[in-house]
Amino acid sequence: MITQRNKLIELLPHYGWEVINVEDHLRGSTGPDWFIDEFWEVESAWTPKGLKVWITFLVDPQAPTERKKGQGVWAVRAGLRKPPDSRIGDAEVYLSLNTGWEKRLPEFFNGLSDLRKQET
Repeated sequence: MITQRNKLIELLPHYGWEVINVEDHLRGSTGPDWFIDEFWEVESAWTPKGLKVWITFLVDPQAPTERKKGQGVWAVRAGLRKPPDSRIGDAEVYLSLNTGWEKRLPEFFNGLSDLRKQET
């Protein structure tokens, strides 16, 4: 997960996004936000400037409840609202972090651009 996280942080500015807040959610794997490993508040630097998107690193439901930071993360999702649960909705962008994830990055960033269009 660390490799994927670092790559996303590196590429976001190239696509007009700025990470403005990062929250670590490893506090406890059994609370209502058990499915979140890390949570980013991201803001658009392009039109519509200031649009906020939330990027969530999702924990696999079958991951051990006692896990280390980054362990058991299987996907990243982005949406215009904070995630209420672990499901991925239709209005969200999704990136599986399994083999070949780098090949899917353009699709993920195209999806982020589409989120901008929903708000204009």
